[in-house]
Amino acid sequence: MEKDAFPDVSAATADTLYQDIERNGFGILREAIPGWLLDQAAQEVRAELAATGAEYFCHLGQERLARTSLGLLGQSAAFHRLLAALQVRAGLPPGREERILPVLRVLSGAAGQRHSHRFHFDAYLVTALLPIIIPPGPEAARGTLVIYPNRRPVRRSLLANLAEKAAWQNPVAARALAAPWVQRRLGGREMPTERGHLYLFWGYRSLHANRPCPADVVRATALFHFADPHAASPLLRRLEARHHRQEGVAQPVLGRSWAAAEEGS
Repeated sequence: MEKDAFPDVSAATADTLYQDIERNGFGILREAIPGWLLDQAAQEVRAELAATGAEYFCHLGQERLARTSLGLLGQSAAFHRLLAALQVRAGLPPGREERILPVLRVLSGAAGQRHSHRFHFDAYLVTALLPIIIPPGPEAARGTLVIYPNRRPVRRSLLANLAEKAAWQNPVAARALAAPWVQRRLGGREMPTERGHLYLFWGYRSLHANRPCPADVVRATALFHFADPHAASPLLRRLEARHHRQEGVAQPVLGRSWAAAEEGS
C-alpha cells in the first residue's frame, strides 16, 4: 500500500483519548483520515446505491470489505496499535490474535427512519466511528449519534452480558431512551460528527443509537470494533460452532455480527 491509511498516534495522544472517553463519553482524533480515502469511500457507497437501488445496506467484516478503501483502514497497523493501546488503558488484557472488525452502514430513503433509535451495547470494548457521508443541516436532521456513555462495566460473564443486552435492546427500552426527558435525566448526549475526524468510545459499555435521517438524504458511516471481552468464553465458542454447522458460514454470532449489523451509528 503506497499511501498511509492512518497516522501514527503517540502514547500521549492515546492517553488523552482515553481520558476524554472516560470523562466525556468519547474522544476525537481530529483530521485523522486522509481526504483521498474518504473520497474513495464515498464514491464506493454512491456507486453501490446506484447499482442496487437499496435504501439500506450493512457490510460486515474484513473479508467483505477487503477490496475497499475501508478495508485498507481496517488493515492499518497504526490503527491497530491505537485501538490496542486504548484496550490496555481500559484494563482489558490484549488478545493473541485481536483483529479489527470493520462495518460499513448506509442509510437512505425510508430506511433512514426505520433503522434509527435502536439503542444497544456493542459486543466489542472499543468502537471507532468514521463519518463518510453526513447529511447537511442541523444535527437533529443528520442522523446524529445519541450515546448514554459508560453505563456499565465490562461483565465477567457472557451470560450476564447477554441478559443485560436483552433487557435494554428491545422496542420498549428504545422508545424510552429516545425521549428527550430520559436523555436529560440519564445523561444521554449527542455526538456531533464531522468528516475527517475519528470518534472513539467504549461501545461495549455505552448505550447508543442514531437519530432518524430524512428520507431524501444519504448517511454513511464506518465503524471499527476492537477487543471482544468474551472472545475466550467456552460458551461463545460452542454456540458459534453450532451456528457454523447450521448455517455453513464462518460468521460470529451472539452480539458480534448481530450487534454490528444493528449499529445505530
